[in-house]
Formats: sequence, structure tokens, C-alpha cells
Amino acid sequence: MKDVVPALVDLMNCDNAVGKVINIGSDKEVSINYVADKVKKITKSHSKIAHIPYENAYIERFEDMTRRVPNTALAKELIGFEPRYEMI
Repeated sequence: MKDVVPALVDLMNCDNAVGKVINIGSDKEVSINYVADKVKKITKSHSKIAHIPYENAYIERFEDMTRRVPNTALAKELIGFEPRYEMI
């Protein structure tokens, strides 16, 4: 969030950003398991992390990306964005 809020403010004030899809984030890949583990630790939760089959999570013919790494090149071009903080 420390990177996202200032970047959004800068983008709101950038005329060249209007109508464009711009990724804000890190170019470092983070797994859902990593995020889930961090959430458990921060919240001191004793919940179990459940892994369910893809076909049980989504409706038939739904296609989801298996990996997500945002391309932040446009944010860098428009507002000089570079992530400075690590996630959690």
C-alpha cells in the first residue's frame, strides 16, 4: 500500500494516464501460499489453508491465469513509478 497510494495520486494527476490500464505493484512474483501464510502470521490465525482443485473453484470454461506478475513499464513511463517496498 505504501507504493500504491502515492502512485494512484500521481496517476490521477497525469493527463496521459486517462483511459489507460496501468499496473501498480512489484515485478517480483509472490505465490498465494506466501500471502496466505503471511496473513495467518499477522492475524495470529490457526486456520488451515485449504487447497481445492481448479475445477471446484471455478465454473466450467472459466480460465484464470496461473501466474501473475504485473508489467509496470507504463507506470514507470508515465509517472516514474518504481516499487520501493516489499510485500509484507
